Amino acid sequence: MNTPPDPDKDERMFSSEFYQNQPPNVTPETAELPQPPSPPRIGAVAMVFLILLSIPAALLLLVGLLFLFTDQSPLPLLFFAAAFALVFPPLQMLYARSVPLLRLKYLNMFLSVVLMFGGLIALGSIAGESSPTAEQPEVPAVTINDVKLCNTLTEGTCASNSNLFTRDIGEINIVGTPENFAEETSITLKVNYFPQPSKPELVKNETFASPLQDDGALKLQYSPETLPVGFYELTLSSETEGFETVTKTFEVWPSKDWVEAIASQTKPEVDTEIKSLSLCIDSDPQVQPGTQTEAGFGDRCGASLETFTSDVTALKLDADLEDAKAGVQLTFQWFYQNDNGTWEEINRNTVDLDFALNGFIFTLQGDFPPGNYEAVAMLEASNRPPTRYPFTITKAE
Repeated sequence: MNTPPDPDKDERMFSSEFYQNQPPNVTPETAELPQPPSPPRIGAVAMVFLILLSIPAALLLLVGLLFLFTDQSPLPLLFFAAAFALVFPPLQMLYARSVPLLRLKYLNMFLSVVLMFGGLIALGSIAGESSPTAEQPEVPAVTINDVKLCNTLTEGTCASNSNLFTRDIGEINIVGTPENFAEETSITLKVNYFPQPSKPELVKNETFASPLQDDGALKLQYSPETLPVGFYELTLSSETEGFETVTKTFEVWPSKDWVEAIASQTKPEVDTEIKSLSLCIDSDPQVQPGTQTEAGFGDRCGASLETFTSDVTALKLDADLEDAKAGVQLTFQWFYQNDNGTWEEINRNTVDLDFALNGFIFTLQGDFPPGNYEAVAMLEASNRPPTRYPFTITKAE
């Protein structure tokens, strides 16, 4: 007689020996399925270190948050957050399951310490950049106020500033009011001369150890051996800390008539400019004075010369022009230096320019005794200083 099966008992297909090595709650259906590896257990010592490291990591994380709230860089916060996440004990099981490399507990500790130091370095660097630098004591400016140039002093000073002189004045006075000058303050006077616009020449470089007078005023004097016509730039400088360099410009013209005309503003302002002058021998002495040419014509000067012999009979002065306009006047003057050093005018000619003229050639014919000469080209304008070309005639053998 068959007995019905007991529902409270498990029905087993095999003998009990088959189930002796099976873990609890494992059925034959699940016994063959692969089981996930069990996470490694953290030792007590490692756990203590992780807890001890999580405390400073948490504090640094708070510092990073405060640092971020003060509108600073989030970089330190990222370092501190990563360090805290590595050593926070509840997160260890998650790392052990998802990141196999971080199952090494000592690697977690090492990376956490590195991240903490990296965050501290980033925090210090950013804080150092944002912190105000130590204020340096302000050095008072050492200045020369109200600097004036003049030819003649009135009651020990310049009555007004002048920037127009004639070649025969011999000296230029420089006065000013110093401020915050010390006894050891020295002044360096430099003068650059521009015989042509693109050719500056340093004609004066002198340092004055005691530039101040008894009354406390600054008084210097520029006394050149010669004062050629042209444009000048004068600077007053010093190696004293806080000194503000002063720059003044002035022009020297051939005669008083020109200076008075420029000062009274009877001369117009023009766009035309004399870029340079060239001087050469005229191979065709029959060319009429004031020959007008354009760039590219064969009668323009090739190589410019500064020395000629007394057997020359015709010299050609080539003015290179820019932005010439119709109706603008150009004056040529030729001078010879006498034995006493004065300059004697030997020829003058004024011509009317044409529109878009690139060059103008003036031919001077005559006898040229040995000596020093100069040719001067001047636009009849208040904003264009004269352009000078010095040359020498030697005795022919």
